[in-house]
Amino acid sequence: MCVGVMDRDAIQRGRAAGAGNAIIYVGAKTGRDGINGASFASAEFSDAADADRAAVQVGDPFMEKLLTDACLDVSRAHRDVLVGIQDMGAAGLVSSSVEMADKAGAGMLLDLDLVPQREPGMTPYEIMLSESQERMLLCVQAGAEQEVMDVFTQSGLDAVVIGRVTDGQQYQLVQDGKLVCDVPVSLLTDDAPVYHQVGIRPERLAHPAADFEPVLDNPEATCWT
Repeated sequence: MCVGVMDRDAIQRGRAAGAGNAIIYVGAKTGRDGINGASFASAEFSDAADADRAAVQVGDPFMEKLLTDACLDVSRAHRDVLVGIQDMGAAGLVSSSVEMADKAGAGMLLDLDLVPQREPGMTPYEIMLSESQERMLLCVQAGAEQEVMDVFTQSGLDAVVIGRVTDGQQYQLVQDGKLVCDVPVSLLTDDAPVYHQVGIRPERLAHPAADFEPVLDNPEATCWT
């Protein structure tokens, strides 16, 4: 794990509060890399190597440094208008946006056509679950969008308002002018199904290993079978 020490008054919250406040996407463009990356990390490799390739994220250390510095700048020089900030980690945009809305007890409306994309024809599924690296999501007070976005664009990073915080607790996504998702925020957080796995004792543990005998083909070495 990574452990850090910081001043308590410098801590930023990953929340999206205040109806009408802006949801700003910053950093690298979204691609088809890293889709289902979190679940892929726990899966076994198969012969379908090409099918697995899309689950691997492609990092850019230089862009990561630019993004880190810009986020620190905003958190220090524009903290009066910064409502919340969160990284896009596992499950990408859907995870970060839903968690931010849930922490504030708010709803959210995102326009997927506004999400910076580096590949054409991406579906809502691909856009929301991509785990492309070097991306952050900010919630900024309405009216202060440009001053915050300028910090990122000056470093050559994408910075786009992709949605707004809404009243209620609905999570809504729009693409091509059509509503493609309209569910309660809680459905993707607290009310998500919990799977209780049933433990099965391996057959090999049912038989003691006391009957193993040494094989002494080489008198100077001992091996067991």
